[in-house]
Amino acid sequence: VLNTDTASFANLETPLTSSVGGAAASGFLKGDPDYAKLLKNGGLDVLSLSSPNMKNFGDAGKTDTKNALNSAEIKFTDEGTVCYFETEIGTVAYLTYDIIDEINENVNVSYSAAPKQDIAAAKAAGAKIVVVQFNWVNRETRDWDPCMGQVYSARAAIDSGANLVIGTHTGFVEAIERYKGCSIIYSPGNLSDRTSTKVDPEYKSSFIFEQSFSLEGDKIVTGKIQVFPMTDSSSDNGVPSLVLDQNGVNTFKNNIHLWSSTVRFGVSSEANDPFPIDELNLISINKRS
Repeated sequence: VLNTDTASFANLETPLTSSVGGAAASGFLKGDPDYAKLLKNGGLDVLSLSSPNMKNFGDAGKTDTKNALNSAEIKFTDEGTVCYFETEIGTVAYLTYDIIDEINENVNVSYSAAPKQDIAAAKAAGAKIVVVQFNWVNRETRDWDPCMGQVYSARAAIDSGANLVIGTHTGFVEAIERYKGCSIIYSPGNLSDRTSTKVDPEYKSSFIFEQSFSLEGDKIVTGKIQVFPMTDSSSDNGVPSLVLDQNGVNTFKNNIHLWSSTVRFGVSSEANDPFPIDELNLISINKRS
């Protein structure tokens, strides 16, 4: 899936570094810099480096990560660093922000001015499509129910001109919403995870979200969506795998409807609603083949 699309984007949760760090870094998650080659071979094209875990080994750890990704020819975006990716219909700009502290301090966090300014600057620089990614947490009782800080931030990014918003770092699947014709993925879960100790099904889920775009004149048009449910990678040494059977796809279908039911423009089970679940085009590998 990741090797056959135009651009695959993901959040890199930990640094790729050989740094040992100080006592405070004991037990912190990291990966070998050579793992960047695995990410490249796995089809990833652009990575976000704004996860708070990227700070585990200080500036040296982040520099090692960037060097490893550069060597593997993987592009990245960091706070204050826009990634531009060229496609046949125009330039895609990737922007990333860590707003975990803001949401921790105030569940109804007001939207920062930085994304609005950055989106405008990216479009002024020639970007046809802008993808905004937020690292955030959820302050509500139900983990899969987006808190208002997430909702405000995601919708405000689209109001400011973003074409797609992706949330990460929660570690579990949250709602999918369509707002003003654009998709908001509040959290796709962890694609690759060797550390999960959660036992509830929602903590074991993840998915790949595939969004198509086309160019009509000078206007970008949002097109077909495909969603690929994934199995629990923590039970297989972190190796992600597609759901292999239709029963697994149906279970995910029921769950994503439930998890999206609390946001105003979320995925619905009703065919005549603004965002019917069939428009997600849920794919199992059997159907894909």
